[in-house]
Amino acid sequence: MSEHDAITRRPSHARTRSNLVKALGLGIKPVVSIIECDDKQRVSEARAELVALGVERIKIDHVRPFGRAVCGSSQVADLSGLCGKCGTDRAAVGPDGNVTPCVFTPSLSVGNVLDGGLDGSLDGPVMGAVKALIRESVRNGGDGDDDDGGNKCNPGTVPEECSPGHPGSSCTPRN
Repeated sequence: MSEHDAITRRPSHARTRSNLVKALGLGIKPVVSIIECDDKQRVSEARAELVALGVERIKIDHVRPFGRAVCGSSQVADLSGLCGKCGTDRAAVGPDGNVTPCVFTPSLSVGNVLDGGLDGSLDGPVMGAVKALIRESVRNGGDGDDDDGGNKCNPGTVPEECSPGHPGSSCTPRN
């Protein structure tokens, strides 16, 4: 619990666990990723806790160079590290109802399902502007030495699909 809260830099373990229990009780089968920050992290214990809750699809993923999942550092979001397909045929909805174009962009809210519904957020002008910002950042970012096939979310895979988690997960939060 304290490890989770330290990594997320907020007291989120209890709420995350509660939301998982609620989702499972409603028959929702969530895909959960454990973000591996370092060798000292208790990944196997976290996996065991999720299995005990009834979570069946658990992925182990690595830290991304952006977002709040940078394991306690004060790193600023680097949108150029995204795959660039954010908001296209996918989106993420947070536990507070905030809609973002990607699970890796929690600070880029495009609306809230509690206020305007999901369709309004996905099809609205804010989503369009945020998608354009992400694509421009991806086009202009990096060192120009990409050997990852163009997919920064999951190096070595086809650029058409963002696939957090390894091995072989598929990132389709909107679907």
